[in-house]
Amino acid sequence: MTNEEKILSMLEKIQSDIETLKNSGVSEEVRKPTPQEQLAAIEGLADMLTDEEKIEFGKYMDEEENKQNRQHKFINALANFLTAEEKEELGRYQTTEDERKAALYA
Repeated sequence: MTNEEKILSMLEKIQSDIETLKNSGVSEEVRKPTPQEQLAAIEGLADMLTDEEKIEFGKYMDEEENKQNRQHKFINALANFLTAEEKEELGRYQTTEDERKAALYA
């Protein structure tokens, strides 16, 4: 086999591999799950937890909720130092964030 024939053979093999990948769906774009699908998956996983793991998970979730509450208290304390215009802007931001979160989990 000449060098030219070897090169042509390799190129044909590469082209064949590319076609195989295209037909197998590897080149398709991966779809990101929606927030609802993510929550359903988490709930499904939670059903598989043992009682001890559920207690630990509950503690973790409580800690996360407490952390968020502390952050909100901190933001509200900072709001005391804002001008009226800045308070309005903060209120609009918080409303937008609340609406965004509600839409995600609707």
